[in-house]
Amino acid sequence: MNTAITTTAGQVVIGRIVEETTETVVLRPNPLAPETVTVRKSDIESREFSKTSPMPAGLLNTFSQEEILDLLAYLEALGDAQHPNFAP
Repeated sequence: MNTAITTTAGQVVIGRIVEETTETVVLRPNPLAPETVTVRKSDIESREFSKTSPMPAGLLNTFSQEEILDLLAYLEALGDAQHPNFAP
């Protein structure tokens, strides 16, 4: 889940927290890129979970019906390979 941080200067940084210390929070805005943004905790005005999904808009539209059903079966089974959803 992504976190949205608003700084005291009004900048908004959204990303997945990859590291947190007593003094800083490090976020990765793009999960497919190695770049990170470091924000000092003393500069944080507010911090909350992002209300926007990190999934690209329309991603599901690229899936076939079979891929969608496979995804739903996986989610329902919570990844358990022994779940009845995966029975032959």
